[in-house]
Amino acid sequence: MSATQNELGNTSQTGLKKVKRMPPEVSILLVLAGIALTFEVLGWIFVGESFLASKQRLSIIVLQVAITGIIAVGVTQVIITGGVDLSSGSMVGFIAMVAASFAQTSTNARAVFLQPEFAEFGLSWFIDSSPVWAIAVGVLLGAFLGWINGLVIARTGIPPFIATLGMMVSARGLAKWYTQGQPVALLNQDFAWFGQSFDVGGFPVPRIVIVFVAVAAICHVMLAYTRYGKFTYAIGANPQAARVSGINIGRHLIKVYAIAGLLSGLAG
Repeated sequence: MSATQNELGNTSQTGLKKVKRMPPEVSILLVLAGIALTFEVLGWIFVGESFLASKQRLSIIVLQVAITGIIAVGVTQVIITGGVDLSSGSMVGFIAMVAASFAQTSTNARAVFLQPEFAEFGLSWFIDSSPVWAIAVGVLLGAFLGWINGLVIARTGIPPFIATLGMMVSARGLAKWYTQGQPVALLNQDFAWFGQSFDVGGFPVPRIVIVFVAVAAICHVMLAYTRYGKFTYAIGANPQAARVSGINIGRHLIKVYAIAGLLSGLAG
C-alpha cells in the first residue's frame, strides 16, 4: 500500500514539475490565440466575414499594438524594479499634442505657436520646420517627465503608485492647458510619414513596427546582458540586498523611470 502511495506521489510530483516547466510565454501565446479565435468566430457570426483576413484591419491592429508595445517595454522595466507607472498613457497624450504642435504648417491659422500666448516666446520658426524637431522634442519631453517621476520616488520616498498618479493628472492638465482644449491639426506631411505603411508581400506594415522591434531588441540586450539589467532585476528581487551589494537604488530608479518616459515620448 505504501509503495503504491509512493508511486502516486512521485507521479503527481512529476506532473507538477512538468506544469511548472512550461514557459510563461506559451500560456500568453495560447491566450492570444484564444482571443483571436473568438473574434474570428464573432466576425463570421455578426459581420459575415473573416476578422483576421482583412489586411486593413490587421494593419490597424499591428499599428496599435506596436505603439502600445513601445510603452510596455518601458513600463516592464519599471515593474521589474517592483514599481508601477500609471502616468504612461497621459504622458503619451500630452507629448503627442506637443510634438504635433511642432509639426504644424503655416497654413493653419490656429497653429499653437502663432497664437498670442505662445508667439511671445519666439517659437513660430518651428512652423514648417523639419519633423525631426517634433520627434526630438517629444522624446526629450518624455525622458524629462519620466526623470521627474524617478526623482520624486527616489528622493522623497513617495510610493511609485502615488507619484505616477500625480504625474498622470498633471500630464492631462498640461495637455489641456497647452492646446487650450483645441485639436492640433494640419500637420507637416513629412511628419505623417512615420505613421504610414509599406508593403511586404502585399500586406501593409506600419513603419512604427520597425521602431518597436528595434526598441524591444535593444531593451532585451540591456536587461539580459548589461549591468543596467542586473541592477534592475536585483532591485526588484530584494531592494535591501541590492543596497547592501553597493547598488545606488535611487540613482538607478531615476534611470529606469527616465527610460520609461523616453519610450512613452517615442510612442507619443
